[in-house]
Amino acid sequence: AFRNAQTAKFNYILSADNEEEKRRRFFTVWTLKEAYFKCTGEGITGGLQSVSFTIQNGKASCSAQGFAVGFKQYGDFLVAAAIRDEQEDECTFQISNFEQTI
Repeated sequence: AFRNAQTAKFNYILSADNEEEKRRRFFTVWTLKEAYFKCTGEGITGGLQSVSFTIQNGKASCSAQGFAVGFKQYGDFLVAAAIRDEQEDECTFQISNFEQTI
């Protein structure tokens, strides 16, 4: 399972049409991992390879049971969130007044 998840992640990143899209995909996966590990409280000591994400049509799902993740691109910024919820498989959120928080 681990090898398949890693292969899928690399295929997702490397299958992009250009370097900019590869970079965007890499940072999307990385930002989702950061959100997940902050949610669990483990930090990266939980093992970066212990969770994987499927990203399709602008939505993300998490391999860990009981977690929902989501992300949004806002200009040059990428925001991700993770929640612990047995009932939800998608985390949606809205960004408001973003310019005022920077």
